[in-house]
Amino acid sequence: MSCIVCTNPIKIRAVTPCKHDTCHVCAFRTRALYHKKQCLVCRTENDRVLFADSESQTVAVSDDKYAIDFTSHDAKKQTLDLLLNKCPRCSTVFTTFKQLSEHVSTQHDRFFCNICANQKNQFVCELKLYTSRQLHQHQAKGDQNGFKGHPQCRFCTGKRFYSDDELFVHMRDKHEKCHICDQIDATKPQYFRNYDHLASHFRDAHYVCNVQSCLDQKFVVFRDELDLRAHQIKEHGSILGRDRKLPAFGGKLTIERKKPDEPKDTYETKKLRLDERARHYLNYDQAKVDEFQRLVGEFGKNGNERAVLANLRQLFVESSAEDLGLLLLELKELFPKNSSPHKFLETELKSHNREKLLDEQFPALSTAPAARPVGPWGQNQPTTGLRKAPPPKLKPVVNRGTSPNVRLTYLNNSQPKPQAPALDDQLFPKLPTAQKPKPPRVNPVNTSIGQWGQGLQQRREEPDFEIRKGKKGKQVLFRMGVNRN
Repeated sequence: MSCIVCTNPIKIRAVTPCKHDTCHVCAFRTRALYHKKQCLVCRTENDRVLFADSESQTVAVSDDKYAIDFTSHDAKKQTLDLLLNKCPRCSTVFTTFKQLSEHVSTQHDRFFCNICANQKNQFVCELKLYTSRQLHQHQAKGDQNGFKGHPQCRFCTGKRFYSDDELFVHMRDKHEKCHICDQIDATKPQYFRNYDHLASHFRDAHYVCNVQSCLDQKFVVFRDELDLRAHQIKEHGSILGRDRKLPAFGGKLTIERKKPDEPKDTYETKKLRLDERARHYLNYDQAKVDEFQRLVGEFGKNGNERAVLANLRQLFVESSAEDLGLLLLELKELFPKNSSPHKFLETELKSHNREKLLDEQFPALSTAPAARPVGPWGQNQPTTGLRKAPPPKLKPVVNRGTSPNVRLTYLNNSQPKPQAPALDDQLFPKLPTAQKPKPPRVNPVNTSIGQWGQGLQQRREEPDFEIRKGKKGKQVLFRMGVNRN
């Protein structure tokens, strides 16, 4: 018959009032080492138990310390011998376990695992002996299936524990744990050697309240800047004004005037300004405003800045380039300067401003002639890509009548002027027209007979000069030696 707990053969049977039988080793371990009186099967509390080495259940001797009845003296001796510090090699008995450990180390060059001896609740006869190499293997990597060794504290040199539960208790009591990292991911706790190391971690990874009262209390740390600002407004609103500046970590609160170029707006103010500008550009369309709020909430998550920016451009497609630039500028101010969304928007704004500057310096050519403005004294003004010619001023309509549709005729300057009356020819006769003087001919006409008795062909007399009117007045052109034939 084997034990239901350890599956070893039963030599001395432990009989309980609840009728569940086990071996005497398992039953005695519960009462002697765990100091419990429960049944190992049904967990029933049993004040006394019977250890029998035969079929008879007659009580021969008892042990009141552990509340056990024995059917024989031999059963009692075998049971109580489990508590002896007996050497497994030479069977020498020692008063304490420390003496036994020194004996096996010096005499037999063997070692007990002190971690198992103190935490495993086993009898000495059940503990294993190891060589120095086997002991190191047992503690560092384990020597059984499912056992990976005793965990070690990374801050305390050479200190190991029976299991992770004991290591957790040690880290909690002796070292410092970051509660902010535990809130972010409870499966990966972050421990530090002491508070000085933890404070350095707070300063590098989280947001610390720099007011001296909070520094004295310690652990006044927040996971994001929004929570820190809310804490400062709630707890330190009386000492922090608009012109106060928080010191660096570990310093005292000092009052210092802000420079004129330092921003004074809080995160809430920037967010409200951005939302109001978006509503104005979207003509207060609630559906588009909700879509804008969703895109702003998703911006900067998992590196999706470019995709979200494309959706924002599509949402504000009817807005001008200047309006879109202002919107992106205010969106950039919502993120910390060293964050990825802030750097991405800063790069996009530089590209956006560069395109705008090129459009202003090199505007697109137009087919219609551009009007050139005239100065106050009639001189022409130089035209630029940003200034347009002012529209012509309209002449005011003067109405002196009773009706707004009546316009007086004497105010109209476009009517034809009246003609003057004709003069009498007898009283005012016409002057004679002047005759142009005809200059005499220079060369006489040749009327002689030719060489063969033939008369010369009479040519039409033409003057050898010509009078023309030019731009400089009258001009006389002479013809010299020109043969007309």
